Amino acid sequence: MILAWMIISTLIYSASLAIWFGVFAISFMAFDAGFAVGPAIFVTAVGLYSVVALGAIIKAWGAFRRDEKRRAGWIMLVPAAYVFLIALILQIGIWFQT
Repeated sequence: MILAWMIISTLIYSASLAIWFGVFAISFMAFDAGFAVGPAIFVTAVGLYSVVALGAIIKAWGAFRRDEKRRAGWIMLVPAAYVFLIALILQIGIWFQT
């Protein structure tokens, strides 16, 4: 069961990296109104997704190879949690925008 989860997650995260490249390129338009801390944090958070996704894939397959299957399954959730956390932070920022 874990092996299927790992393969499916790896394929999904790998496909999302192709989409991420376009989103990362577009995210620099946050600086159209000038440089500020908010857009810089946003661009950094979007840019770090590739590091998080690739790092999680490598660490999870390493754990799977060392027969730490349960740990590998949890590590594969890290990129999804990262995206959820960024979306939550952006939503909270929108709520408190004046």
